[in-house]
Amino acid sequence: MSALKALGWGLLVLVVFVLWSSGSADELATQSGGSGATTAWEDPTLDDGFDEDYVEEEPVEETWTPPEGFTVWREDPLVAYRWLSGDLDCPSYSDGCWQIEVIARDGCPDGLYAAMNKIGANDTVVGYTNDSLPAIEAGQRARLTFTASADDGEAKGRVAEIHCR
Repeated sequence: MSALKALGWGLLVLVVFVLWSSGSADELATQSGGSGATTAWEDPTLDDGFDEDYVEEEPVEETWTPPEGFTVWREDPLVAYRWLSGDLDCPSYSDGCWQIEVIARDGCPDGLYAAMNKIGANDTVVGYTNDSLPAIEAGQRARLTFTASADDGEAKGRVAEIHCR
């Protein structure tokens, strides 16, 4: 029995020594919050390749300069448009039209859609018109036509939407 007693005391001393050298379980839990303290399983001399004080990368801004005369679309900086003027090729069924030319840096492989509000007196929206194309290639220019009717009177056009998909 004295051998068992000695073995029991030896185990008790070993457990106390381990707990004393590594800290208590409560201390270990509070040390993982970046206080600079290390736990028993951490070796501050080892370099794991990770810095605790990292710097978040700044997002890379997409930069693109459209051709001269084009305006970058406010909702997609990689799409630009310009109004066409002069002798427009309006559809025969309309009483007139507005046209824009659209260009997209990366193209619109799944389609191009644009809508235009018709603006009447007192800057009031009196109607709309739209046009679309099934796709355009990167850097390719696309002409969209917005039809007008006699009912539009002296309405002006204002691009309301451009979606490049």
